[in-house]
Amino acid sequence: MKKILALVLALAMVALVGLALADGTLTISNATAGQTYTAYKVFNAVYASSTAEAAGSPINGVIYTVPEAKESLIDDDAPFTLSTALAENGERIVDKKSGATDDQIFAWMESNYASFDANGTTLTYDDAGTASASLPFGYYYITSSLGTVVSIDTLNNAVSVVDKNTSTPETPDKDIIAEDSVIAEGQDQTSVDLDTNAASVDTVETFQVDFNAVNWVKATEGETAFTKVTQYNFIDTPTNLAIDADTVHVYVNWGETTQEEITSTITGKEINTSTGALTFTIPWVDGDDFRYAATTENAGLIPVHVTYNATVLASAAVATAPNTVEVLYNNNPSNSLGTSTTTTYTYKFKLLKTDGSNALLGAEFEL
Repeated sequence: MKKILALVLALAMVALVGLALADGTLTISNATAGQTYTAYKVFNAVYASSTAEAAGSPINGVIYTVPEAKESLIDDDAPFTLSTALAENGERIVDKKSGATDDQIFAWMESNYASFDANGTTLTYDDAGTASASLPFGYYYITSSLGTVVSIDTLNNAVSVVDKNTSTPETPDKDIIAEDSVIAEGQDQTSVDLDTNAASVDTVETFQVDFNAVNWVKATEGETAFTKVTQYNFIDTPTNLAIDADTVHVYVNWGETTQEEITSTITGKEINTSTGALTFTIPWVDGDDFRYAATTENAGLIPVHVTYNATVLASAAVATAPNTVEVLYNNNPSNSLGTSTTTTYTYKFKLLKTDGSNALLGAEFEL
């Protein structure tokens, strides 16, 4: 079982969490509000010796056992075998089969965990965005209604797990949602999509930027380590457009029952006098706690919605007026969510001079 545990620790995407706990606490630090997290005990655990127990070494000094009533579950198809030896708790010791693969172990656990523990232990969600439960010494399989918990750690009295189901923020999407500040008839702000738009000089266009945020991100792609997101930095660089900073509005959990406007909390809002770029920061933590909890309504992500107005400048008469937006998380330029561009077009037009019905050939006037 020492080898099994070492194997599990080496995997990044697993549905299994092995815990060696002496009535310790399991905490999921990136829990999603409204989701159900359940820990199922597959095997019992005991220290292999009094020396190991005194040292409190769960990885090197723990063996796993199964009650007699559950021994039949470890059949010929299982990646485990039952030892002839009994542990100090009187239960049969479980050994890994020689040649059993990682995939076989996890597939077997997924199919059989409920037979070992029909009900499991539900973790209680709190306002700090964590779910936790006190659990006895054992080896556990943990599920969530978003998918599975995919992080693992082993301690002798407490285990902290990050739910990787919501580990990657999504690229921003940018649209024009109003022509000359008027939303098209029959459309609302959550559905209108005017990726390209015709406008006249000096008209005001309303832009929106949407992206899905998370509370934790991988420190390095391909690794299991996670970093807490402390802030999101917003950068919007226009061409031939003048952004009005006073019209900026920011919302989190946009379109959900928990939607709230957080415009008053953003910091560093300014327009660059040289480039015209709009920048501001969205603080994401308050001390050690996250400000905004993920919910079930957007699969554990946190939708962020930004709107503002921009005026089409005279220089747009001979060129398009594109905007490029970039969102950075954890204040690290290498951790950009990506860029999104929306373009406003202006066109030449012809004049037809009439008296209301008839053309007035040769009539002159200033426009």
